[in-house]
Amino acid sequence: MYNGPKANSKKSSEIRVTLTVSYYLFDGTQGEENTTKPTVLGVESYTNINEILLPDSSNANITITCYFDGHQTHRWIVKTVEFNGHNVFVYLAPRDTEGEIFLQQTMKRVHKSAMQLLRFGTIVEVDFGFKPKIYKGTDLQTSAKRYPDVVQHLELHKRRPAIVLKTTRRGVQVIPLTSQEPEDYATNSSVFKLSEDSLKDCTQLGKGSYVLSHFIQTVGYSRILPPLSRSRSRQSQRLETYRVRISRDDEKRLNTALAHNIGLGDYYTNKKSMSENKQKVKVLTDDNEKLEATMLQLKSESDGLKQELTRIQQEHLTLRELLKDQYLRAKLCTEAEVDIQIDNELIEFAEVAAS
Repeated sequence: MYNGPKANSKKSSEIRVTLTVSYYLFDGTQGEENTTKPTVLGVESYTNINEILLPDSSNANITITCYFDGHQTHRWIVKTVEFNGHNVFVYLAPRDTEGEIFLQQTMKRVHKSAMQLLRFGTIVEVDFGFKPKIYKGTDLQTSAKRYPDVVQHLELHKRRPAIVLKTTRRGVQVIPLTSQEPEDYATNSSVFKLSEDSLKDCTQLGKGSYVLSHFIQTVGYSRILPPLSRSRSRQSQRLETYRVRISRDDEKRLNTALAHNIGLGDYYTNKKSMSENKQKVKVLTDDNEKLEATMLQLKSESDGLKQELTRIQQEHLTLRELLKDQYLRAKLCTEAEVDIQIDNELIEFAEVAAS
């Protein structure tokens, strides 16, 4: 419904530009006395918005993604952030992305799944994003703790190397690495330092690389890319084959650290104990099966003996009846005496046979 010029004029008078963010191309002379105006990349104006999220001005080398008209570069390093009231000036330098091919792109190009490219122990690089801060036009930035939908304090951030734990169709479980020795390194069994064997091919990792196995994260394919490593030509480059892995010894140490992480203690000690117990169970199971087979055999023999005993007893009764009949016909004894007579003769026969 059209309200007329006066109504629209009143409404428009309520609209005000609160904050303006200008992006400039960093040329290395910012902060120095020079009269050359920097190249403007783009400008964002925020109307009736009291606070905005910006890269942390105190954190160097944050990488952001911005598509500016007339520029092919879309990945930028934030060099400086300056504030002047409601105006923010962000100076950006192009990030060298040559050779940076993320896992999602590799999967499409080589027609392989993530499960085929990544295995347990593979070293990758993961972009966890950056922690933004709030700007309200007061020349100071404040924490974004009231913004639960962005990366928060103590959460993983920035690009860092990691170790693949498990790959699924929905994402990749990784364990991050850090170059700073954790404060509880001496007492935390979930943390260990990578050996020289794991570091020799990965030029991106420093001599002090610590595995934070208690910090397992699940990330999407589009955050993962190969780390810088030595190729056959001895040059440092990102290999899409994802062949850089930690050593076998470090794989064992990782399993042990993961076991400590969930309260299972020493993984390989438990594994050895479990293997020994399984062997004992197997021996007992085999013995039990042998005993069961022996029992079946003895039962079969017992049944045969019982049948034989029944047959002998039947023959004995038949012979006794025949013998009784002969004694009675020959009138050697009376019917009342015949059983006693036969029993006495059998006793005498047994004594003769035994002597």
